[in-house]
Amino acid sequence: MLLAPIARLLDISLDTLLSFQKKLTTEEINSIVYEANAKSKCETYEEAFQWAKGKFEQYPNCEQFIWQIAMIFDVWRLIKDIPDSEKYDSYINDCYVRALESEDENIRTSTADSLFGFYLRKKQYKKAEEYLVYFSKQNPERKKKQAVIYSKTNRENEAYKAYEELLFSGYQMISMIFHSIYMLVMRDKDIGKAHMLV
Repeated sequence: MLLAPIARLLDISLDTLLSFQKKLTTEEINSIVYEANAKSKCETYEEAFQWAKGKFEQYPNCEQFIWQIAMIFDVWRLIKDIPDSEKYDSYINDCYVRALESEDENIRTSTADSLFGFYLRKKQYKKAEEYLVYFSKQNPERKKKQAVIYSKTNRENEAYKAYEELLFSGYQMISMIFHSIYMLVMRDKDIGKAHMLV
């Protein structure tokens, strides 16, 4: 009877309160992913999915694991063309949202990427766009995804501008790299190679 009030007092879920193992090692996650792959080959999607749910309950605080397994099951249902796959939407989405709370920026960005794709497939473009804030403004993936949203929502001018900015920033980087290689070649006095780079 005290579990729910204690969880509220600590501002955590019951899953978190009852969890005795917070993290899994990379090797342990890889082992479970390998097992999930094996199950997908010899069991039905539903059977493998129920097995995964059991694993989520066992490790409710390992965001890397939650995101990775949720993504695998999300992709499998698309690849395998599972009938009534929408019935899994809510649970998979909840797993993504849980992983999004991670303190690890890489996990948050990866999860935001998965949620962006999740809503993009459903043509819920406004919802997909909400997850772009998890990408740094300097990350070209953010601009690329924003351009996709623009093109899907009939904002062609904004889409063109975003794609052109991506092209320009890519050109600047490549130009700088060629110049740096040119300077190295000139230092080595390799005139033939320098001429080719120019």
